[in-house]
Amino acid sequence: MALLIAVAACSAVSTGAPVVTPAMSHASGASADKLTAGRRVFVSRCIECHTLPAINEHTPAAWPHIIARMSPRADLTAAERDALLSYILAARQP
Repeated sequence: MALLIAVAACSAVSTGAPVVTPAMSHASGASADKLTAGRRVFVSRCIECHTLPAINEHTPAAWPHIIARMSPRADLTAAERDALLSYILAARQP
């Protein structure tokens, strides 16, 4: 019983990364597949070194520099960097 409760509690924990929606894709002009790939990088690779930052923690102008600085540490490909930036900027949309 305790295991069941623990598993349920873990699944309820939010990653702090908004789920990709059609509205995000439409507003950003990026495909849902690209945004989903960017979210996957955000929640799986960024957390390897630190806690996930809030999407709105930095300005849209700052994110490209932050991603460029962190990418070598995370060993991100150019496609992963591009998807990550697209996702973060799309997730910032109101």
